[in-house]
Amino acid sequence: MLTGITFCSRTSLKTKAQPPVSPGWRASIIQEQVPLWSARPKVKFPRAQAEGLMQAHLPSKLANVAYHPAQCAHLATVLSAEIRDLVKAVTPPRYKIVCSVSIGSKGQEDVVVSSQSLWDPHADCFATSYYVNPTLFCVALVHAIYLE
Repeated sequence: MLTGITFCSRTSLKTKAQPPVSPGWRASIIQEQVPLWSARPKVKFPRAQAEGLMQAHLPSKLANVAYHPAQCAHLATVLSAEIRDLVKAVTPPRYKIVCSVSIGSKGQEDVVVSSQSLWDPHADCFATSYYVNPTLFCVALVHAIYLE
């Protein structure tokens, strides 16, 4: 038990004990080391190419479409299958493709589309694209998961 030392003085003792950092000193990673448990694909997922394919495909399918809930539910399923097939054509072997397409009404509200997944950042990747017209918005998300 410490007597006579308050919490503030204890924290100030801790900060005084730390060595000062020179203003010009920067930490740098010499060589990024991939953990041993991580998969090491020979060819990585072509994210830019996949996003380019999706950005070209969405306007061609949604340019003259007005938002109707029943029609857009079916359209999202069809677009998801089409985008998955397009991306699979340029994907290296041993990657599993998961495609998700969300279509909604464009109103005065803001919408946030997010996803959460557990994966290996050295081997797995994702690509995303969106399209907006006067009545609807569409967000396409492709996850590429490397399987050993």
